[in-house]
This record gives sequence, C-alpha cells and structure tokens, in this order.
Amino acid sequence: MAENKTKLVVVAGGTGGLGRHIVDGIINTKKYIVKVFTRQDPLSLSDLTAKGVDVVKVNYADHQSLVFELQGVHTVIVCFIGIDESAMKSQLNLLDACLEAKVKRFAPSEWSGKNETNSAIQLCRELKVPVRNKIKTSDIEFTVFMPGLFMDYFASPQRASSSLPPDIVGIDFNKCKANIVGTGDEPLCTTRADDVGKFVAAALDLDKWDEKMGIVGSRTTWNQLIKLGEQIRGKKFDVKRTTIDETLKQCNLISTNRMMKFVQEVFIAIAQGEIDFEPILNEKFPNIQPMTIDEFLIKWWVTLFATDAALAWRAKKKSTTTNAPIKVDSNFTCEYDAEGYFPDPKYCHIYHFCTVGAHRVLQCSNNLWYSTETQGCDWPEKSDCKAGNLHTSSTAATNMIDGDGNIVTTPRNFRLNVYLPIECPPGVQKYFPDPYDCSAYHYCSGGVDKPSFCDAGLFYDKKHGCQWPKDVPHCQHKCPANGQRLRFVATHSCCHYYECINGHLKEQVCPLHKLYSVETKRCENFQVVTCGSREKCIDPCDYDNSPLCEFKPVCRDKPNGNYVDQYRPNCQFHYTCLESRTFNYTACEHGYRFSVQHQKCLPAKQIFYLIDFQSTNTIFDVLKQCCINMMNFSSTPSGLVTPPLRLSSLNREEFVPCVIVANKFE
Repeated sequence: MAENKTKLVVVAGGTGGLGRHIVDGIINTKKYIVKVFTRQDPLSLSDLTAKGVDVVKVNYADHQSLVFELQGVHTVIVCFIGIDESAMKSQLNLLDACLEAKVKRFAPSEWSGKNETNSAIQLCRELKVPVRNKIKTSDIEFTVFMPGLFMDYFASPQRASSSLPPDIVGIDFNKCKANIVGTGDEPLCTTRADDVGKFVAAALDLDKWDEKMGIVGSRTTWNQLIKLGEQIRGKKFDVKRTTIDETLKQCNLISTNRMMKFVQEVFIAIAQGEIDFEPILNEKFPNIQPMTIDEFLIKWWVTLFATDAALAWRAKKKSTTTNAPIKVDSNFTCEYDAEGYFPDPKYCHIYHFCTVGAHRVLQCSNNLWYSTETQGCDWPEKSDCKAGNLHTSSTAATNMIDGDGNIVTTPRNFRLNVYLPIECPPGVQKYFPDPYDCSAYHYCSGGVDKPSFCDAGLFYDKKHGCQWPKDVPHCQHKCPANGQRLRFVATHSCCHYYECINGHLKEQVCPLHKLYSVETKRCENFQVVTCGSREKCIDPCDYDNSPLCEFKPVCRDKPNGNYVDQYRPNCQFHYTCLESRTFNYTACEHGYRFSVQHQKCLPAKQIFYLIDFQSTNTIFDVLKQCCINMMNFSSTPSGLVTPPLRLSSLNREEFVPCVIVANKFE
C-alpha cells in the first residue's frame, strides 16, 4: 500500500452529486488532507469546511491559479457533471495544470463503463475519450473508475442518495413500468454511490493504479431487475422494449436535445455490453462489502409494497443463501428507524445490516474486524472496535441517524455557524437584517459581525426585532446573484425549506421523520429540532412524495408501541409508533402473522385474536379483522367463534384460531 501520511487529495467538483460521496468516503478514512475545487462561494459550503475540507473557488480557465492551488497535491479526482464541451475544456485545462504542478495521479471524470473510442455514447467519444488520450501521452499515473449505473436511481422517486437527485433510469419501481433497449438479457453492473466513495477512498492506498478499475455492487440484467420488481410489487410490469436500430433512429430525431439523446445512447451502450466489466477494486479490497441490488430493493421497496408475493420472494432470498447462518449471543436488535451497518456490542468481527423490515448478521473474514469509520472490515489495529461498550440504539438521547443511515453521536446543543457574516461598517454598533435570509440578522460591534437568527417561524424586522412573518410583509427570501446554494426556513411547515438553485428559490422537503433546523440549516432528526410556530410534520403524508403516504396507518396520538395494520389483509402488516410517528412499516414472512400480545411475528396457527363485536358492523367485518377468510364457522350463545378455523386462502396446515368476545351479535 502507498504511503499516505502527507498525501493531499483534490476532488474537483466535490460539492455535490457523486463528488460529494467521494469526498465523504475520503474524509471517513481520516488518512488524507482533502481539498475541493468548486465554482461556488466557499462560504456557502460550511458543512464541508466544518469537516476540515479546504474548499477553494477556482476558475478552470486560469492556468496559473490552478497550478498554484495544485502545489503539493498528490492525486486529483475529477467529478464534473456537465455533458457539454465546456466540461471537457475545463478538464483538459485542469490536466495541463496538474502536469505542470507535478501531480502524481489523475482520475478523469468518467464514472460509468468502458467508454471506448467506439462507444455508443457520442458524448463519451467527443468529450471523455480526448481527455483519456491526452492522459496516455503524458507520464501521469491515472485510472478510469467504472461503477456502472448508480443503484440509487432504482429508489426513485424516493431519494436514496444525499447528493444525487432522484431519476428514473430504465425501470420505474413505483409505477411498475420499464423502458429498455435490447433483449434485456445483456449484463450490466450497478453500484450504490456511497459504496463508490468507499472504494475510491480505498484506492488511494494502492501503490499503483490499473488503467481501469471496476467497482461492482451487483452484476445483473434488465430482465432480472424487472422480475425482482414484479415479485416485490406483486404485479406484472408494463415493459416497453425497443431494438438498438429503433433507438438509433430516435436519437437522430432528437439530435438537438443533448440530454435526451445522451440517455438513449446510455441504453444502447448497456445493450452493447459497455456497462459490464470486472470488479477489479472489489478483488483488491475484499473487506469492503458493497450493498447488493437485492439488499437495496429490500431496503427501499419490499417493506413499502409488502404483498404476499414480495414476502415470499424475501423469504426465498433468505432461505436459499449458500452461507450458514451466523449465530451470536450479543442480543443486538435493529431499533425503530435504524438503517445502515452497525457494530456488534460483543464481537469485533461481527456487524449488522439494518433496514426497514430486515436485519442481517454479517461476519468479517481473514481475522479482520469491523470498523465504524470505514463502514467495513479492516485490520484489527485500524479498527475502532470497543466490543462491550458500543451504542446500538438509534433512539438514544444523544444519538441521531445521519442521511446515510449511520448513528452519529452528537450533543443536543450542536450548532454550526451556517449563517454567513456581513461586512460591518467601522465604528458602528447596531443590528442589521440579513441581505438574503429573512429569519437572520447581524450584530456589528467594533467591525466584527455576530450572525444570529430568530426563533423558528419568525422573521427579523429592523425596527421591532423578530416578528410573525405577516407583520414583516416587506421581507422575502432572496438568492444571491453569485449562485450560492443557500437554504432558508419555510415558515409554514417544519419539514419544508427553501433552497437557492441556479439563482432561484425552490421549495424542498426533508426525508421522512426529519425536520428542518434553523440552527444547522439542515434536515435533522425530529427529536432534536424545535419547530416553533411552524406546523409540525408528523404523518407520512406531511412529507411530499413519501411512499408511506398511501398507507392508512398513522400514529398520531397513539402510545409508543407496535400495531397491526387493520386496513391490510392477513394481519401480516404491522408498524411501530414512536412519538406519534409511523416507523418500520413492514410485514411478517409468508405464513406468519403479527401477534400484538407477543409483539412479534408467529406462525399463523399459534395466534389468537380478540375482537369486540361492538366495534364492527357485521360478522364479515369481524372475520376481516380476525385476518381470516372463512368458508364456514360455528358460534355459541355467548358469541364465541370456536377455533380452529381453516383459512381457505392458505395451505392446509395453516389455521388461525380466532376468539370473538361480545355480549350481543347483531
């Protein structure tokens, strides 16, 4: 492995998209000095600077300034989003500056597949291949990272990535539709963006880079993904298939729309095998275990659309595994909303994968230990394992779950200086309103500015201080002309906020069970945010586009605990209520029912249900609540339906004893 004590790494375009995942992956190793090149104002990126990242605003047309900023840099990783000629020119200018500054390594902005000179993607031939050809004529060491399709897109319209926006690529699991090119049997590779960041960070340790290094979460096909989707949703997908020739004709018709043409050419590239490659980095770093497509779909779709078919598929995936079950006696459980990888409290080589409705016990190999820093297995001396003294609860008083599902131990009074200072007039001691944010104000004294903000839901008035927004009608949030991506509080809702995107205000919504904090200007765990006068977001439908919104059960005003969804059949579906919020909407395995008495899933024949006739209208309502579809039943004068009663819709051995208590049946 390469020496890294003084290694300085630059990520060009590391403020958003895939670049942000790579920056986070490198930061988490705690091995390198990280510098980010951006066109944005560094003051608007305080979340990065708070992590020790040197954020530098650059002009890619200014050769000398680039050379200056690249002095002492060992590796440059480029993550440009643009698909026009300006992106290629910026990358070529950056490469020239790297060569003059004697940078040792360079990773061009490719991040997909093979991208050869005969690629079906015209933009790759015109914009990416020239950069790669110029690199080959130089003496700089380089590699092309190939992660394939980003797995995160298969969660759309849900947001699986903190920095990649949702987008439908090929298959819409929400609407049960698919548009593919080719037979659908051509192999393709797909990887979660967060795992790409981990592998790229690990690759910095290599003594020598291969010219191409594949990163593979899963190797699959369109047809396999469609089949999984149909099993999860319990219905056939509407699949539109086109040939390569038909798609080429479409590309000619839309040649003036670069983005539409680019998307169609990506589908052609998949059909031609350009997104299929060897998992080079997986083989070099077997301790990093990326999320597979099965795990990803379980996390984002199985428990939201938990049909009998989906549950049977999930059970089959568990029962057909070739690995023997790992048994531990540490009694680790996935708490409420825990998502991600967690250490075992007793054994350093054991760790756990938690997501809604699923819990997997994993084990490191070759005498490795699990490390919370790398979210994978590592050498014992590099692991931070403190077996026997680890937090595992996602609801501990000082624990929060971050955007990637990891536990972050953070004091409740945590506050970032996210309100940008103003230039104070000399010799003035007074308060000033913020030029952009209606909820912020500044106190200038001795030429020094102390930014502050009103309580949640209030606006600042220069005459009367913090007031109700209706009493400060002249103030409107404004976006700066320099393109800073600022965020502002939305006074009407605690889970909504406004964000400046390309100079325009756009209303955004936090992920489910998170609320917008005026202190950090981020979406934080609902337990640590004060809403003030803003309307609280509690039910799933309070959050725009939440897939849980279409389900009936809500926890508003219900005591904490587990409940059966009475609007879904078979008593398989259940959920957790925590502080009036709905968590963990999931279902029992096929053939099991949720027992309220035992607070867990049990074989159907072991469960008795007590139903009060007074809360129902007919015997059929009773039977529906009792989770049975009866062919016949018997009754007694006291209103007791005698068990066992056979389920006509299930296997012969599955009986649901049902006890009905009532004073009178009408």
